[in-house]
Amino acid sequence: MPMLRTLIDGLLGRPAPAPVGELVDKGNRLAARGEHERALACYDRALAQDASLAVAQNNRSLSLFALGRTKEAWIASEARFQLQEKTRRFAAAPPVPRWDGAPLAGRLLVLWEQGLGDVLQHLRFLPVAAARVGGLAFLCPAPLAGLVAHSFPGIEVLVARKGWSPDWRSYAAHVPLLSLPLALDADPDALPAPPYLRAPGAQPRGERRARLELGLVWRTSGDEPHRDCPLEDLLALALAGDGVRLVSMQFAPTEADRAVLAREGIEERVGDFPYTADAVLGVDAVVTADTAMLHLAGALGRPVHGLLNEPYSVRWTQSGSRTPWYPSARLHRKRAGEPWRVAIDSAARALRENRAWD
Repeated sequence: MPMLRTLIDGLLGRPAPAPVGELVDKGNRLAARGEHERALACYDRALAQDASLAVAQNNRSLSLFALGRTKEAWIASEARFQLQEKTRRFAAAPPVPRWDGAPLAGRLLVLWEQGLGDVLQHLRFLPVAAARVGGLAFLCPAPLAGLVAHSFPGIEVLVARKGWSPDWRSYAAHVPLLSLPLALDADPDALPAPPYLRAPGAQPRGERRARLELGLVWRTSGDEPHRDCPLEDLLALALAGDGVRLVSMQFAPTEADRAVLAREGIEERVGDFPYTADAVLGVDAVVTADTAMLHLAGALGRPVHGLLNEPYSVRWTQSGSRTPWYPSARLHRKRAGEPWRVAIDSAARALRENRAWD
C-alpha cells in the first residue's frame, strides 16, 4: 500500500512523503531548540505514515508536555515502555494485571521509574491511588526510601535491590509511578498540591528572622554542564536584600567550589534526602540550577527559585515564571547566548520585591 500511494502521488505530481526516520530526526532537532510546535508537526507526519512508531509517539509526548498539553502528553507518554531498558522493564508483564484506576479490593504495587526528580514530582499521586485500593506499596529507589516512608506512613515502602523481585502473591495489580496520572484521570489544572513531603527532623519555623537565609545549588546532577550555574555568579544573591546569608546545599561540590565557600564563609548543609529536606525547611528560600532540588523544595511547599538555561526540561514548559506542579516555585529563564546573570538577577529582583520570600 505505501508503494502504491507513492506511485499515485508521483502520477498526480504530489511530492513523496519524507521517510519517517527523517521526520523524527527533524522533530528531534526542532525540539532540542525549543521549537515544539514545529517538532510536533514532524512527529504527527511520521505517525501518519507509521502509527506504531514508538520513538515518534514518545518524543511527541515530550513536546506536548513542553506546550502545556499535559493531558494529551500523559496518554502519548505510555510509548516510553517500548523504548529504553529503564522504562521497558516496567512493561514486562508481571503476574498481576496493570491497574486502570478502578476501585480495587486487593493491594496495589506502584513501581518507580525514571530519575529521582520524576519520582519526587509524582509522589503526590500515591495517596490518591491509596484511597481507591485495599492497600498500597511503593517500590522506591533507595536514596528516597527514608523520606518517602516518613512522608506517607500509611504506605508500605519497598526498596529495589539487584536480583530481587516483589512477592507478587501479595498484590492484586501493579502500575508504574508515572502512569498514575493517566490511571487516576488526573486534572492538570487541579493537581494534588504540596506540601506532600515531610522532613523527619525539622521543626516548624517561627517568626521571620532578621537575617534571611538562602540555600544555593549551582551544579546539576546530570551530565549536561551547560545547565550548571557558576558559583561565583550566585554570590551576587547576597545583595538581594539586607542581611542575606548564603548557605550551600550543593551535593558533591568540587574542591574549587569548597575553596570559594571557605573564602566567603558559606556554611554547607547537605546530606542524604531526609537531611537535605530538613535543611530546606530551615532556610527562607532555595535558589537552584538543579531541578532535583527544585522538585524537593517544591514538594515540601517551600519557596524555591529555579534557574533554567533554555531550552530546559519539558516539564517546565516554554515560558512563564510559574508551574502548576509547585505553587511555591518561581522559574527564572535565560535564553541561549545570555549570561547566567540574566536568570540570577531575575531571582534577586523577586527576592527583593517580596520580603516574605513568597
